[in-house]
Amino acid sequence: MSQKTPSLLTRISWKIEYCGYVLLERILGCFSIESIYALGEFIGALFYRFSPSYRAIVKRNLRVVMSNDSKLANPTDEEVEAVFRGNGGNFLSTLIAHNIPAEDLSNHLEIEGLDKLSEALESTGAVLMLAHMGNWELLTKFTAKLPESVPMGAIYRPLNNPHVNELVLKRRESAGMTLVSFKNPAFTLLRLLKKRGIVSILSDQRIGERGEHVAFFGCPTPCSRLPHLLHEKTGSPLFTVAMHTVSPAKWRLTFTDQETLTQQEAFDQLATGMQTSPSDCFWFQDRWQEFPNLKWLNEAQECSSLLFQKKRLVCILESRSLLERHPLIEERLKNYDLQFWDEGDCPSNAYIAIYDKDLTFVKQCKKYGLKKGCRPINVAIKALKL
Repeated sequence: MSQKTPSLLTRISWKIEYCGYVLLERILGCFSIESIYALGEFIGALFYRFSPSYRAIVKRNLRVVMSNDSKLANPTDEEVEAVFRGNGGNFLSTLIAHNIPAEDLSNHLEIEGLDKLSEALESTGAVLMLAHMGNWELLTKFTAKLPESVPMGAIYRPLNNPHVNELVLKRRESAGMTLVSFKNPAFTLLRLLKKRGIVSILSDQRIGERGEHVAFFGCPTPCSRLPHLLHEKTGSPLFTVAMHTVSPAKWRLTFTDQETLTQQEAFDQLATGMQTSPSDCFWFQDRWQEFPNLKWLNEAQECSSLLFQKKRLVCILESRSLLERHPLIEERLKNYDLQFWDEGDCPSNAYIAIYDKDLTFVKQCKKYGLKKGCRPINVAIKALKL
């Protein structure tokens, strides 16, 4: 099937976006990366002030991320703002990270666990489990610290703007990275590992029903099995990777060897690295906005997490009378902390909302970022398989 030819207006908008992107890069290139990071923090702080829906999304995610086995988290406004500031600084500094020469890399990047990675590369390749964390453009440069040149590959989803996409591709390929289509990555990645190369896979994103459900931060989440499949096929060791901001425009990259190699334990280690510095992670999407069903619970080791058993996920119902009319809902939502809007609860910390007719309640939910998670009773009944 041939692709639809973009309209003239679309092609013009692509050109304008590309020119604006290149111009922004050149302007930022006139300043130090420390100044750019500080500017990004300032922009992030402004975004925090004027975006109540994203504040609510970040706060809900932090409630899961910052909890531990003995205490359910209640993130403060300062901790939520730190995510906006950290992501602003990280994002803006990525736009000029490609300008950092290899000899200056040590001024901006500390690396822990590189000796174990180097040792593994003497005989096999290595599979890296990454998170959306820190200045990801510097990940294309860390191989300069290895004793010899090593091929590196990563799964890549093309950007919407083809001109910007071509620019990014050329830069990453010039840094020695092979970018592999997300539609059919396995063959190329296997070939790289057989050449004693490094394969990087972003593993913290939800991938729908294609994934296998594990307890990610204690909650049932569909995650990619690709890192473990590559390990099983090639025998290449598996490493989780975390990137923390040490100071403005300086990051610490940590490689942790996964000796146990079970999928659940590897995702637990990935979560631990993210939990160490949540302000460096991307929490602007509703990460856990799903109804867990029995299949999910079984695949996620029956969700044995103590925190999940404490019902830390909040489901808010428009009215308690919904339970009276549909008694099976309460049984299906036993993994949630049920709250009721007609009893004065605000949906700002809710992950799922169920309503019947009250449009005021719907508007309130959407104000707090619960758009996909706000469902009418007939849709919720279908999703819960009642």
